Amino acid sequence: VLAYETGVPAVADPLGGSWYVEDLTDRYEQEAERLIAEIDECGGMVACIESGWVQSEISAEAYRQQRLIESGDRPIVGVNVFQRPGEAHDVEYYQTSDKDLTRQRERLDQVRAERDDDAVTGTLDALQAAARGEANLIPPLIDCVQAYCTVGEITHTLRGVFGDFDQPLVI
Repeated sequence: VLAYETGVPAVADPLGGSWYVEDLTDRYEQEAERLIAEIDECGGMVACIESGWVQSEISAEAYRQQRLIESGDRPIVGVNVFQRPGEAHDVEYYQTSDKDLTRQRERLDQVRAERDDDAVTGTLDALQAAARGEANLIPPLIDCVQAYCTVGEITHTLRGVFGDFDQPLVI
């Protein structure tokens, strides 16, 4: 699998000569510097995200990789090389039963009934204050979890500060 998917056999002795590893490192470094310069020219990473440039680059690379796989230029064992004809690809997906849903709702209700409501309110308020400033959000998030705040309560609090993320449309 490694031989087919990594391209290692394309080099006679990839680890025997440091020149090969050095060349790869130099190429990656040059590409990284080019990318950083392009981001700087656009006004920085935040500007690139807001303009949709980052998502556009990700989409373009995903498309390029998919084309390489479909053409066979990028071999993936079991996908486009060494496939077993007629092999079923059935995947069983987990289906939540009504019993499981009921049990989980009961457990959530129990947690909400037994937790300290003042601690929940206090930690959510602290999270909101931290989000409005420049503070690291991890410590207040941990406090919220330890106070048994729900994921919904935490995300609602953060949404109140940051709003909803609106994915830029990339064409």
